[in-house]
Amino acid sequence: MDLSQVSAVLGFVFTLLIFSYLLGDNVLYRLAISVFVGLAAAFTAIVTLQSVILPLLQHITAYNEAAFLLIAALLAVLLLFKPLRGASGLTNLALAVLIGVGAAVAVYGAITGTLIPLTLATAESTNTEGIIEGIIIVLGVVSSLVYFQYTARRRPDGVVVRGPITRTISVVGETFVMLTLGAIYGAAILSSLIVLVDRLDFIVDFIANIVGGG
Repeated sequence: MDLSQVSAVLGFVFTLLIFSYLLGDNVLYRLAISVFVGLAAAFTAIVTLQSVILPLLQHITAYNEAAFLLIAALLAVLLLFKPLRGASGLTNLALAVLIGVGAAVAVYGAITGTLIPLTLATAESTNTEGIIEGIIIVLGVVSSLVYFQYTARRRPDGVVVRGPITRTISVVGETFVMLTLGAIYGAAILSSLIVLVDRLDFIVDFIANIVGGG
């Protein structure tokens, strides 16, 4: 039995293990999921090591770069102490830095990579249809960002509410968010159906090859 046949047998077995979930949550399904999660984690670790960490270590040309990598490695090590209650303060510090940097990068990317290019493209467009599409896209992006902005003010009676302008823009943003999530959900269902058909076709072909070979 060559490597391709072994791969086909393993694919057939794990496909059946996944399909066993149709009978309810069971040990076989959990075994298959555990194997897939372990493989995905190992693959991610290997790719990160080969494509990110090692190239960075090989191209360190200044002390500031080495210090930056040392700080990043220290924060990563602190995250490993999350199960220890005594080290929760250090772990929370690493998480705070990670979340803060991630939020800053997300805001910077949203402004420089989405808002500004869309605004410039809309301003430079000479096609009426393109201008309308650009305005709708900019409106959707801006209103969606405002929808997730939770700044508010406290009324004299103690109730915290948003301003009327913010509430109006948030309603528009909520509409865009619902439409986007609906489109993503529909695409996810279609993708799942495609994967299901592919797996069923694989099972039928595998059984047919076994029967034909026998």
